[in-house]
Parts: sequence; C-alpha cells; structure tokens
Amino acid sequence: MIRNQNTAHNQSAVAGSESVLTGSTSALLSWGVINTFIGMLAQVFPIIGVSFDQVFKYQLLSMAAWIVTAYATRRIPFRVPVAILALLVLQLWYCVTTLMGEYSVGRNYIIVITYYHVLLVALCFMQAAAVVYLYPPIRGFFTKALIALVTLSAVVAIGQMVGIGPLVDLGNRILGFTEIGAFAQEGTIRGIGTMQFGHGTTLSLVAALLIGANLLYRNLKWWEIVLVPLLLVAAILPQVRILLPGLGVTMIILVIALVKRMKSNATPVIILSTGTFVAFLYFWREKLQYLFSLFSGDSGTFAYRRDYLWSQYRNAVGDRPMFGIGLEPGFAGMPSVRDRYVGMGTMDGAFHFAGACGGLPAIVMLAFFGVTATISIIRNAIIGSTDPERRIYLLALVPIGVNLIPHLYMANYFVNPSTSMLYFIIAGLAMPSEAEHLDLLKRKNQYQYGNPQRFDSVAASFPHQVKALAQSPDQATD
Repeated sequence: MIRNQNTAHNQSAVAGSESVLTGSTSALLSWGVINTFIGMLAQVFPIIGVSFDQVFKYQLLSMAAWIVTAYATRRIPFRVPVAILALLVLQLWYCVTTLMGEYSVGRNYIIVITYYHVLLVALCFMQAAAVVYLYPPIRGFFTKALIALVTLSAVVAIGQMVGIGPLVDLGNRILGFTEIGAFAQEGTIRGIGTMQFGHGTTLSLVAALLIGANLLYRNLKWWEIVLVPLLLVAAILPQVRILLPGLGVTMIILVIALVKRMKSNATPVIILSTGTFVAFLYFWREKLQYLFSLFSGDSGTFAYRRDYLWSQYRNAVGDRPMFGIGLEPGFAGMPSVRDRYVGMGTMDGAFHFAGACGGLPAIVMLAFFGVTATISIIRNAIIGSTDPERRIYLLALVPIGVNLIPHLYMANYFVNPSTSMLYFIIAGLAMPSEAEHLDLLKRKNQYQYGNPQRFDSVAASFPHQVKALAQSPDQATD
C-alpha cells in the first residue's frame, strides 16, 4: 500500500512540475529561453547573425553550462537521438582532420564559428529539448515568436517583389549583393524577406503548419486564416526550386487537416484556395520566371556557379580523400587567403563542405545524419503525440525533413549555424515533455518485460539478481 501511495504521489508531482515553477527553476528556464531565442533571431534575421558571430562563442559556452547545470540540479536527461549523436561524432572528426590538415591553406587560427558550427547546432537541439522537458508550456512562447518573425519576413518579401525601395535595399544588404536579383534571370526578383534564400522558404512552411495544423483540434481564427496563405505565398517568393517538394507536402498536410475539420464543407474552400494560388502564380509569372525555369531548362545557375564552387571540393578531396584539409573558414564564406584549395570563398553545399574539410568519412557521417533525421521526422509525425502542441510541432517538422537532404546537397545550409540553428531549435521543441517522456519509458518497459516469455529470457541472464528480487520484501504489493 505504501508503495502504491508513493507511486501516485510521484505521478502527481511529475504532472504538477509541468505547470508550477519554483524560483530556481524559473531562473533556469529564463536562462535557457534566452539561449534558445538568440538562435531564433540569428536565423530569422541573418543580418544580425553576421554581426553576432562573436556572440555565438558565448552562446555555445552558455548552452553547455546550462545543460550541465540543469542535469546537476534537476536531473534533466541528455536526450541525444541518433542523428544528433552523428553530428557530435562529426564534430570530433573535424577536430582530428583540422589537427592533421593541410596547413598551406589560408586558415584563420583565431577561433571562428566554422570550427564549432556542428557542436553549436547540436547544442541548440539539446537546449530546446531540455527547456521543453523542464516546462512544456514554453512551446507557446516560441510558437508565437516564430510566427511573428516569419510573418514580418513574409510581408517584407512581398514588398520586395512589388519593388518597394527600402525593402529591396534590405534584401541587398542581407545578401551582400548590389541587386537582390543577382541570382535570377533579368527582370525577375527573389523576395527573400529578412532571411536567406532557402531558409525563407522552409521557415514559411513551418510557420504555416504551426498555424494550420491547429485544424486538427479547433477552427482557425480570422487572422490565422489570413496568415496561412500569406506564408505559403512567401514560401514561393525566394524561388528556391529544390525546396518545392516541401511546399507540396505542406499543402497536403493542410488539406488533410482541413478535411478532418470541415468534412464535406472543405471542398469549396479547397477549390477557392487552389484557384487563388494558381491565379497568383499566373499573374506574377514574369517575376517568378526563375522559379519556372526549372521546368523550361533555361536556368544556368548550376553551370556558371556551383560547378565552379564545387571544384574546390574536388581539389581538396582529390589530394586528401581520407582527411580533407581540415575545417577551412574560407569554404563558409569567411575571409581567407585564396590558394589551390580556397577559390571563390564559399562552397554552397554542405556535403561538399564536409568532404573538403573532413574527407570521405565526413560525407558519410553527414549523410547518416541526413537519412536518420529525415526518417525520424517522418516517423514521429506519423506516430503523433497525445500532446496537441507537440503533435503540431511534429507536423511542422515535416517540410524540414523533406527538404533536408536536397538542401544539404545544394546549399550552404548547415555550413553556417546562423542560417540553420532554428531548424534544430524547432526539432528540440518537438521533443516530449517530462510527463510524456516518462510515459514513453513506461510503455517501452511494458513492451520489453510485460510479456512473461520475454521477461524469462531476460531474467535467465541474471538468475541471482532475479532470485534476490523475488525474495525482497520491499517488492511486495497489496
């Protein structure tokens, strides 16, 4: 009886810990939220991220100190999925390859973000996951902040497409171009908003799902109905063609949620929405020619740009296939002496960056991360969660998962943490809370040991311990 009372007390304490914060826990939570929010701002406003490169060092140390403190004081578990573990191993491998690297390159020996970028994004995931474990309602704060910041970027992107001068100048400043359409056909423009090319697309899709997936539980408010199509339009304006599959998957999820909520009444809404979307593409077809060049074959971005950039990768891996040349800031677009390895000063491909800096083993590790992360995201979205907020986050991760490997191959995603930290933060926010984590462990243990035959097979390996357990009076129940 005493044991059952203690169990009930522990369960109520766990449930209460999700909504009641003590003074020390509140201070710990505030510290974690600040760490996480810096990563959010760095990606949504990369112009801040550029000037905050030095701040990332302190953010890295602060997150590491937070995780250690949280474990020591609250016993928060270090939840490290296989994909994140692969990144930590990759960071260690980069340390090895840099120490053994080619020292004739123009490497920057001052500690810059390139040297710890993998560890930084992994800690962003662990930080966000620990904050949610500590206080699940914090997801609501990050949801509102993310939607507000991405919506602002969407409005700026539309203004850039229309041709509002100050907004175009803002895009030029973010990209460092003389003209925002430098990577598009003449007469077109790429509305990046306040973000970089592909990140505006993916984050707009995430924000659209954070709003639209609420249809699984309730009707949308009027402003939410306005924001979903606005965000879908903003996802197209950067004209990142390789990320179109993510757009398609997002729209499918929204349609399923709409049908679930409205049943047969959803048909007119779907027809009207589809017609409006097609009309938008038709009337802005001239400004979106860069996007449509995917289907016409008129785009020469690969030939004139990436083929030249990736020659840096071929040179490095050709000379040093096992170790590469070590982490080279020049491949991440940072100042570096140009030589036989460092050419244009960027790589525009995370796999190519990994190969040049860490050789073929680094490519394998990064590919393992990409595959396991994609499978995990899709699997968890299908399984879902009993927590509505977490289930919405799991669905919002789907376009990130769909776009992950293509983006790793074709862009600087993941090479510069200031343009990829938020993806890991969102993934961390989709992790289970303490109560759900304990429930999952309970169900896992029930599966492993609830079957008598399975229990016998396990117990046979530990006969003395099982015998002692059976004789222990503390295990008696009423």
